[in-house]
Amino acid sequence: LDQHNDLCEVCNLGGELICCYTCNLVFHMECNRPALLKLPADNWSCSYCVASGVTGHKRDTKFRKRAAAACRTMDRMRQTNLAKQRKNEDLRKEDDEKAEEDNDNDEEKDVDGDDTDEDESQKPKGQGKEEKVGTTKGDASAGKSGRESEKEGATESASDAEGDNG
Repeated sequence: LDQHNDLCEVCNLGGELICCYTCNLVFHMECNRPALLKLPADNWSCSYCVASGVTGHKRDTKFRKRAAAACRTMDRMRQTNLAKQRKNEDLRKEDDEKAEEDNDNDEEKDVDGDDTDEDESQKPKGQGKEEKVGTTKGDASAGKSGRESEKEGATESASDAEGDNG
């Protein structure tokens, strides 16, 4: 045969595969039934070929019956693996759709201006609030900087001192 499959007949995955001499099927050593403990000869035929009689074994021999049983086992394994792969693909699609939906919702919030990048509750204390430095409640110089208050206080003190002298 010129062309063999690229994926294992049982698990539908690639990797180190053994090729059937009489058909285009390929298998992992651990997926083949009966399981192979060592690499087979170059003219190895798979259980499907043996069970179908392609290899020339007589119909009712134990060899063909065992091969047919191995084929049934590999078919069940393949169905189980396909079901798992479909389930995983479905889960991946659901995850992708959910992620895309979340991204769309995030983009809508950003466009509407409803959502800010930084939540107020996450800001460090004092950030975002204006603080007046150097003023106290009830101070006559409220709203003025500390230096302005000091200058006025010094001027008032000087004029008070002059008034005491005079």
